[in-house]
Amino acid sequence: MEMTSGDPEPRAPRPLRRRLVRTSLGAVAGGPSRPDADASDERIVELWLRDRPANTRVAYERDYARFRAFIGSRSLRTVGLGDLSDFAATLTGSAATRRRTLSAIKALLTTGFKMGALRFNVGAALRLPKVVSRRTERRLEEIELFRLLTAVEDKPRDRAIIEALYGTGARVDELVQLKRQQLVADIDGAGGYVTLYGKHGGRTIRVGRRTWDALQFLADGKEPDARIIAITDERIRQILTAAAAAAGLKKKLSPHWLRHAHGSHAHQRGAPAATIRDTLGHASLSTTDLYLSSAPTDGSSLYLQF
Repeated sequence: MEMTSGDPEPRAPRPLRRRLVRTSLGAVAGGPSRPDADASDERIVELWLRDRPANTRVAYERDYARFRAFIGSRSLRTVGLGDLSDFAATLTGSAATRRRTLSAIKALLTTGFKMGALRFNVGAALRLPKVVSRRTERRLEEIELFRLLTAVEDKPRDRAIIEALYGTGARVDELVQLKRQQLVADIDGAGGYVTLYGKHGGRTIRVGRRTWDALQFLADGKEPDARIIAITDERIRQILTAAAAAAGLKKKLSPHWLRHAHGSHAHQRGAPAATIRDTLGHASLSTTDLYLSSAPTDGSSLYLQF
């Protein structure tokens, strides 16, 4: 059709733009080449394990060895969702044990994907076994804690370790790695500040007099860069088992029981949820707790009565 002078100018076609699409499963489409695209499986594993706590590293290495035995000499780049599903079917043990192993492998594949070495994050689609929470079965009453401490009155080091675990709410690997230089006295009080390094990085907590005294007993005579507890986490578990037996507690205690006890006892005595979250080093407690924050001069250890 012939255009007249009153007709509008025709619009020039807009150039097509390549869209960059990225999901948890797929790689970036149409984008530039990603760094570490040629990384070996060994390099992926190295970055996956980097900066992990000692206990986590050992567990992850064991999980990877099992997965590597399953896939043989194949590269991680060839692993598909079907492979993960078949691997999951070979696992035995409790749902919690199988879930932990599969979570580790999912984390490995996520690391490779974020590096750019794996084109797809096939682990994102893998469903993990459902686990029924048994935290209520790990409940340690305050009276039981006192019985535990009374049972080791003639073993000052063991008592101090139990008091330190309970008073700080630390994970056992955080306490085992604790050095004297990470303890700083409170100039305005009888307690002090403790810097712990764990699965979510580092955090500094404030502790009361009794917990501080236990930590100082363990740190006595140690160099600043020396660990205050020169034993393994397994030895600590043995100490707890023996103390529980001596106290007549028919519970299979572990260091994590004391961590749970710290949180529940502090909560019962009025500690704000955010303070407990910050002291224990949790990522979060609940949606509501995300709106809370605790003062840096506070610490859930101060609410404990022991």
